[in-house]
Amino acid sequence: MFAKIHRPIIVAFVVMLLSLVAPVVSMDADDQEMYGQARSKYMDAHFDLNRLPFPRLDYVADPEGRWRNGPMKDKWIERARETGVVYIGSKQSRWTPWHPKKTYFSSVVRSKGNHDELAGEMGLHTAGEENRNWEALIFWKHVGENFHPLKIDYFLNQEANYPLVSLESALRGAASRIAPMK
Repeated sequence: MFAKIHRPIIVAFVVMLLSLVAPVVSMDADDQEMYGQARSKYMDAHFDLNRLPFPRLDYVADPEGRWRNGPMKDKWIERARETGVVYIGSKQSRWTPWHPKKTYFSSVVRSKGNHDELAGEMGLHTAGEENRNWEALIFWKHVGENFHPLKIDYFLNQEANYPLVSLESALRGAASRIAPMK
């Protein structure tokens, strides 16, 4: 009797716990280290504005893989090619040099106006007194020929000046040219 009554509660608790841990578990140690560096770059860009950063909003877990593997992923890559990316770093295993290099970068998605379809699909437009929009910073890992979005952070768009380079430069690891965010 006790097990029958509490079983749905226990199952719900386990599912909730897994949904909170799943985004972290899917990232390996290198991913976590590079994500920490990415967050530092995000904060630096916001502190350069002489303002405190607004709280970030984590993206909800995506168990069906709709945003990671669907058409949204292709739209994000297209926008990254247009606007540039924040180069985070590269990792090559010294113990297994035959493994491909992992390159980490973040792409910034900001609204280009009220008719920006991608920003609309991502929910970056807000209605309100100040009519401010959100920006999304998508943390990526590139291995071989494959792009893997690992995490998305939302910030209130303060026109932070992220150190952008072309996607191709970031993938080559030659991220020396810095261009301002448009």
